[in-house]
Amino acid sequence: MAVLFSSTAYLGLGQQEPTLSQYMLATYNYNAGYAGLSNSLCASLFYRQQWIGMRGATNAETDKKSSLSPYNVHLVADMPIRFLHGGIGLEVSTTTAAQFSDVFIKVGYAYHLQTSIGTIGMGIRAQFCNKTIDWGQFFPETQGDYVLSGKTKENNSAFLADAGIGFYLKGNLNYSVGLSFNNIIGSSKEDIGFTTTRNMVLSGGYSFTLPDLPKIEFSPVTRLTFILPGNADRRQNSAIYWDVSFLATFNKLFYGGLSYRLQDAVSVLFGMNIQQFQFGVCYDISTTKIIKASAIGGSLELSVRYCFAIETDRHNSSYKNSRYL
Repeated sequence: MAVLFSSTAYLGLGQQEPTLSQYMLATYNYNAGYAGLSNSLCASLFYRQQWIGMRGATNAETDKKSSLSPYNVHLVADMPIRFLHGGIGLEVSTTTAAQFSDVFIKVGYAYHLQTSIGTIGMGIRAQFCNKTIDWGQFFPETQGDYVLSGKTKENNSAFLADAGIGFYLKGNLNYSVGLSFNNIIGSSKEDIGFTTTRNMVLSGGYSFTLPDLPKIEFSPVTRLTFILPGNADRRQNSAIYWDVSFLATFNKLFYGGLSYRLQDAVSVLFGMNIQQFQFGVCYDISTTKIIKASAIGGSLELSVRYCFAIETDRHNSSYKNSRYL
């Protein structure tokens, strides 16, 4: 059995892109340099329902309350391309939250540099976002609302393009270090009041076993996300997001445990590896006042991961990928 403890400090802004509690299984999500470093064709699918059962305003026509529970679907994939001396990565994600729906696409390439201490992935990628506001899902308490007047049957959408770069060291001694910069352009659309958030991410991890517990592999991981000032929206302040995690996997087969995200949630995690497949489930119990608005007090996240080893002369990564490295 694996036990995972995680703490996350959040200061400042709310999220703009979908968030994952099992972020360790989607490294390409925040670092373009990771593409292809698993030495396998890996594809992960995530489904997250956040704050299950949260309800909004009542629709006067149907007398039913609208749902405010955001839900995300992520597809993250990467693979090495030997003749390109690197790897490629792709992420497609969708988010629906009340009257807002987003589609995010990230696609890129990472060059792999072999060194005496390990393999360094140096990646660049294009990042696209399409945001839509469904004005028909706004239900004002009074007729003739100034903001919503004339918009109740319209949808507003905007397309934004951005870019990201990343550097990721996969060390020979079972450690990893990453540095990435995302949304470096800081694109903005004033008509919908949205600006992509420039951020810098530092990450690191290490895997080890103890002599008395040879069947249990321990993997501490940390990630720091810095929201950078100077975006197109000058009102945006800097912020820090901090994740610290610890994973223990039994016999390369089962993992599970607890997670704590500071000022957000306590999570219960469990998963297992079956040949090339990995199945995971995570349940977040909110520690904020929002727990009163959720029908069952939390969020549910499911994941399925498939890895097929391409370079047979390397270690089989169907299990290694669950190490968060």
